[in-house]
Amino acid sequence: MTYFYFVMQKLLLLLILFPFVGSAQSSYLIYLTDKQHSNYVEFSERSQQRREKNSVLLNEMDLEVSPYYLNELKIQGEIRGTSRWINAVYYKSSLSESEIKSYFPFVKKVVSFEFEPTKIRKDVLETHTPKSIDYSAADTQIRQIGIDCLHDEGFRGSGVYFAVIDAGFKGMDTISYFDSTYLNGRVLDTYDFVNEIGVYDYSSHGTAVSSCIFGFGQTMGSANYSGGAPDVDVALYVSEDVFSETLIEEFYLVQALERCDVQGVDIANISLGYTTFDDPLEDHSYSDLDGNTTIAAQGVNTAVSKGIIVVAAAGNSGPGTISTPCDADSCLCAGAVNNTGDYAPFSSVGPNADLQVKPDVAATGWDTWIINDAGDLVTANGTSFASPMLAGGVACLINAHPTMTAMEIITAVRESGHQFNSPDIYLGFGIADLCVALTELNQQSATLNELELSFQIYPNPTNDFLVIDLSGEDVMTHKLEILDMAGRVLHAQEMDALQTKINVSTLTQGVYQLRIGGEAMNWVKM
Repeated sequence: MTYFYFVMQKLLLLLILFPFVGSAQSSYLIYLTDKQHSNYVEFSERSQQRREKNSVLLNEMDLEVSPYYLNELKIQGEIRGTSRWINAVYYKSSLSESEIKSYFPFVKKVVSFEFEPTKIRKDVLETHTPKSIDYSAADTQIRQIGIDCLHDEGFRGSGVYFAVIDAGFKGMDTISYFDSTYLNGRVLDTYDFVNEIGVYDYSSHGTAVSSCIFGFGQTMGSANYSGGAPDVDVALYVSEDVFSETLIEEFYLVQALERCDVQGVDIANISLGYTTFDDPLEDHSYSDLDGNTTIAAQGVNTAVSKGIIVVAAAGNSGPGTISTPCDADSCLCAGAVNNTGDYAPFSSVGPNADLQVKPDVAATGWDTWIINDAGDLVTANGTSFASPMLAGGVACLINAHPTMTAMEIITAVRESGHQFNSPDIYLGFGIADLCVALTELNQQSATLNELELSFQIYPNPTNDFLVIDLSGEDVMTHKLEILDMAGRVLHAQEMDALQTKINVSTLTQGVYQLRIGGEAMNWVKM
């Protein structure tokens, strides 16, 4: 009897504290204060290899969301998803915002949102025209950014793990142009973060995007076709809800990138962008697009800090400004041109709100040859296709130089732009030339084989201070510079001792480069 009365007393207490159980539930994004009693996630072997190559050390972002806090939240609501990178929970509950803050002292911030059906399907291709072409016509978009140069050297993406994060992949698993990928067992992981029912429903946008990357071959009565990296291993992730537009989609995007990290993905394509939402109060202002503020940008920057190359679409609001996560300072943002190199008038323009060059480079996104969900070869418009065209070529660069870090390859791609010395708001550093990028990486690789890096930096990542330690015995004066990923020098000084300590606490979160003489090393500010 004692135990019975104890249980009844606890239930009565819960009813007093939480009197609103059973009422309509609201949706929240809840940010937590810390990660009490959390464990590190388990990383795949491929992930560990990628992290080691990029000198990625374990930090707080690699800890799971506190299981203790999740158990507490479950008492009065439903956990729909978690993000360890932003330490947040997608939560549904009948409690109000003020009640959540009052009842749970570990809650740092609460953002509410409601789902309303979007009037216009967001996954519809901008325009498309069925045609019958031969391989050489489809290859124009590949030759424009020098992917053929990589193919000629035998680099077609083999051994590279590529994630496509999109709205859905309708028909992909039945279309013959993707047979090579499926029959060879190169689809290694799939997940639907929106509906949790499978990735081959709802939308064909991801199918068209993927064709630019690993579509390959021919069918009876159809023309030959090749994406930029037909031999990649593949992960297919759905993060976009085509029936609504809310901030939770950026949260899904971060979840997808976190899964990329665990699975060992090397490169991810995001042909998605966010500026306006069903609820105008959630809209991003231009000042939010500073490369670090939005949930999506934070996720992309963290992914790059873990050694994942992220390629994103600029958006289709030209001459309006770019969307997020294109604004992320560490991603490669792709603007669109046609096959003759003319700027596509729908392609969103930069810079981001921090005045960084965006888009970074450009590729074919106007009259781009793609494969639709019926298995037909058609042309379509959108930076949604410029992004995977660029990303497919970048995957081939990773194939060519598997020991190069993510930022080394990103830098080489930016510097390959045809207007690198005079970037503009339309095409950024210009149309990428991955043949030029390959040559640059070849030269860097040859130099590294001849010389050992003469300095070390630690801790990496860091919050406050960066220590530079020269391994040589001779004390001499060196010029030391810290640059952002746009190549801007943020700090410069003379280094005349074997060890120097620099305060970097004022820098924003992201990836930076430290350069001494002709040598450079990337590091991460947390």
